[in-house]
Amino acid sequence: MSIANGKIKSVFSLQIGPEDYVSDITGFRLYSEELPPERVTFSKYNNGSANKWHLEIDAVFDGGSQGSLHDFIWNSAGSVADFIIRPFQEFDPSTKRFYEGTLRLGHKPDVKVSAGKISTYEYTFDLVGQPIRSDQPSGYLTAGYYDEY
Repeated sequence: MSIANGKIKSVFSLQIGPEDYVSDITGFRLYSEELPPERVTFSKYNNGSANKWHLEIDAVFDGGSQGSLHDFIWNSAGSVADFIIRPFQEFDPSTKRFYEGTLRLGHKPDVKVSAGKISTYEYTFDLVGQPIRSDQPSGYLTAGYYDEY
């Protein structure tokens, strides 16, 4: 069970493990950075895997309630989980691609609260290998989905 978030107006999905946490998320970035030269082999260089991938999220903190993304990360620290990101913004998602892979929940998330403000936190997952870009299955999130926005 994810928490309610009125800030999200884009149509996207962030599934980590078995749950879609789109209502916990205020933003995300899927990015790569070059490996240090001493870790790049000819094989990694030739097949385009000379980069380390990360998924960085900004999320609403609601005190770590049961079923929230913060709760999932906290309880799953030290393990790995599959993820799927469907970053669709005002497009027919049946024509767009999505990204999936495995991420490492390396540590427990921070707890940050400020008086008079909506509490948020940032967390960066390290990916295991590289993300995969795939085609959207036919009929996923199509007719009627945009009526809520």
